[in-house]
Amino acid sequence: MLVLLSILSLSAQAQTPLAPHQAQFDAIRTLPQSRELACPATAPKDGKVLVVFDGMKGFCPRIASATLPLWNEQNRLVDYAYKELKGEARTDFFRWVDSQQNFFHECYLLTPTVEAIQASKNLPPMLYYSLHGANEAAKCLKSLQEKTEAQGKKFSISFLGYSLGGSATLLTARAMHDNGAEIDTVVTVDPVGRNLYAAKAVLGNGDTTFFKRPSFVKYWINFYQHDDHTALTKGIVVPIGIRGSSVIGADVDLRLYPNHEKFDTEHAMILYTDEVTQVLYQMVGAEIKNSQAPKIPGSIETEFATPEN
Repeated sequence: MLVLLSILSLSAQAQTPLAPHQAQFDAIRTLPQSRELACPATAPKDGKVLVVFDGMKGFCPRIASATLPLWNEQNRLVDYAYKELKGEARTDFFRWVDSQQNFFHECYLLTPTVEAIQASKNLPPMLYYSLHGANEAAKCLKSLQEKTEAQGKKFSISFLGYSLGGSATLLTARAMHDNGAEIDTVVTVDPVGRNLYAAKAVLGNGDTTFFKRPSFVKYWINFYQHDDHTALTKGIVVPIGIRGSSVIGADVDLRLYPNHEKFDTEHAMILYTDEVTQVLYQMVGAEIKNSQAPKIPGSIETEFATPEN
């Protein structure tokens, strides 16, 4: 079981900006790890939303529930700490902020996404689902679309999908297009299809028939690798890996060669390549540094330091 988030005993000054999160943290203690997150009650202000589908072992709703609101307000909290806190109180505050990263355990996609959020000041509304959450996501998105269009605004969705979450991404994008929503940017990282297509990802070199870019998607970036041979070997004598799929017709369809120093499989390590990291920054509205990574149309390019993993 994942370690639950806890807040250090800070000074009375430090507790002031954190107080709004305390009730939410308390409620998270009873949230089942397998449950999809609740749908927002209000429409996004600019009509845009980012939908994230994690992979088979990566879905971490408790962590997402606790951390995303925190990082959304990170700049305000840090400004408060610098202006109002001194000495040990300030040290304790930043020690607590840094400790949040320690609660990620196999949250493969969520971890680098939150690291990107830390550098963002313009985070769009973000919905986070498991690979099984396509139906729940479509239901939520249709509700948000109705509320957005009732305000006379266009409803636009971008998707980020990893592993089997790539399959959920494609299915949900199709459903929402059929419902009249605009599908903006889609980013898939080592996507794996369902059923027979998943078998091809394990027994062969990925699959190139399930993932095809529909004409209604404005821009699709896909990253994949074919070098993993160990992702499914735990307790199994014969090495078995997971190899993602290329996407037919994608605007960018790039095979990467991740070196697995951080994790023991290329299927996991691909999330920490420079190319994927920089695109994640763009997806959450963060400024990106000048790199060779694909550029999403309209993203901001500048120099900045990438957080160390």
